[in-house]
Amino acid sequence: MSATLILVGGWVGSVPTGGGGLTVQDVIDALAAYDVATGADISALGASASITIVSGIVGSTITITRTVTFSATVTGVSFPATWSKVYFTVKESNNHPDAQAIVQIVRYNGSGNDGLIRLNKGAATAAQGSLTANSTAGTIAINLTDDATAQLYAGNYTYDLKFILSDSTSQIITYGSCYVVLTSTEAIA
Repeated sequence: MSATLILVGGWVGSVPTGGGGLTVQDVIDALAAYDVATGADISALGASASITIVSGIVGSTITITRTVTFSATVTGVSFPATWSKVYFTVKESNNHPDAQAIVQIVRYNGSGNDGLIRLNKGAATAAQGSLTANSTAGTIAINLTDDATAQLYAGNYTYDLKFILSDSTSQIITYGSCYVVLTSTEAIA
């Protein structure tokens, strides 16, 4: 498992993360690798250094930044032949009913009311979230607009991605921790 880092100067490196997110040591190691790869003195980077994690998913952990458009793709998905819909759900606790979801997005296989259905335990604007299911590629893309993420509260949550099959049985695709984090700039327009 690795997260791709983009550093100043156009150098791109890959840092192993072990599924738990980047550690301070990961960043130190990436900066040292930058120094070796470019011959640059990393102390010269100063305040202009930047690190961007390309994916919103690391291992089974999803990180959503408040007031920023969220987009992440789950790969290696084996689609059941009889799937009727797929849900992405984020909750404070798995003990809560779906009506108390922090985020819930649905995608139907065929016709249906696709989109964001729950936001902060209430009804949502469907167009502010989507799931794009591609059974050929084995991927599900998760998207939330910055208008939707602006309504989230920073915190530690749980999530799952779940198929509902035509016979009313279900299958969990993946699950894990979901972190909503803050950014300095709250403006979205």
